[in-house]
Amino acid sequence: MDHSSKEILDRVVKTTNLSEGFNGLRLILRYIFELGPISTKEISSIIGIPLPLISSIRRELEKNHILIRSNGMVLSDLGIDLINQMGISKNIKISEITSSENISHQFEDLIPELEQICLNRPSYNPKIDQSHVTIETSIKRVQYLFKNDAFEGRDILILGDDDLTSLAILLCMEKFDVYPNKISVADIDNRILDFIDCHYTQSLIKPELVKVDLLEGIDKSLLGRHDVFITDPPYTVD
Repeated sequence: MDHSSKEILDRVVKTTNLSEGFNGLRLILRYIFELGPISTKEISSIIGIPLPLISSIRRELEKNHILIRSNGMVLSDLGIDLINQMGISKNIKISEITSSENISHQFEDLIPELEQICLNRPSYNPKIDQSHVTIETSIKRVQYLFKNDAFEGRDILILGDDDLTSLAILLCMEKFDVYPNKISVADIDNRILDFIDCHYTQSLIKPELVKVDLLEGIDKSLLGRHDVFITDPPYTVD
């Protein structure tokens, strides 16, 4: 997102005292983009932000020519441009993902595809606390990212990926034509990093793969560069 666009949205956040910050405003704009025209009452109910605050945000967005009223709130051309700059599309709508606990119908076809990939995955190494989750769990993780607006246009860091969440992300990119801004994977196991790398050869986005032993601290090159983190830490003490 260019600097002037970010300044506009930051100003709206500051003026309205939106405690959810930039990401809260991004989510409001996303739902208007997907569902507009939509009322302030409907947005308040969906997102859980009080109606008076939504009304205040609407006024500020109108002042900045991001919203227009047409039987409800809809994005202006400027608003749509801001959405595009944030990497958001309508290829998959978070408003249509009906469940966080069960696999939504949009993602069901990914299960056999990930199963096929995992047939040749590296065996788990219990000495470094590897323990593979089910294929369904990996798909649910990516569905959770979508449902919580943590996929498109985001900078994602996966700390340890023997579960191959990065490859579930890859399948989503290929199926829905939706993309994070950046993917980084940090793992101590070169086998995992090499396996991920070989599956991303044709992808429009190449992951940054970094060998890291977190007992010795995280690589400084990864600090301060991501807004979404995925990890499943060890359950053992030693």
